[in-house]
Amino acid sequence: MAIDPAMSDVIAPDSLIGIDIPVELVNLGPEDELPATVRADRIAEALPEARYRVVTDASHDSMFGLCKPGAAEIALEEGIEDPICGDGGSARSRAEIHAELVGLVTEAFRAALRRE
Repeated sequence: MAIDPAMSDVIAPDSLIGIDIPVELVNLGPEDELPATVRADRIAEALPEARYRVVTDASHDSMFGLCKPGAAEIALEEGIEDPICGDGGSARSRAEIHAELVGLVTEAFRAALRRE
């Protein structure tokens, strides 16, 4: 499983031909706003056993751990301008997004284990 896999845009699809195991690929954010560097749809198309999903109301930063109170302000004070504690304006909390991701991971592992 890969969530917002980095450098997706530089992977040659034909280099993935020999991968014949189940692979789950997940992108975080609205499809029309995904950066090319993490878009996994091309990778999914190249893998015969891939399943591709998008959590549209998340952001790339949603994969990070929960922020403690005041962390966003501390990050700004330290000059970190990326919204590492934000989730793209989602109506859901990061914990709810994590719960969905845990569900996707669990489902993927169960499917792979049934296949064995």
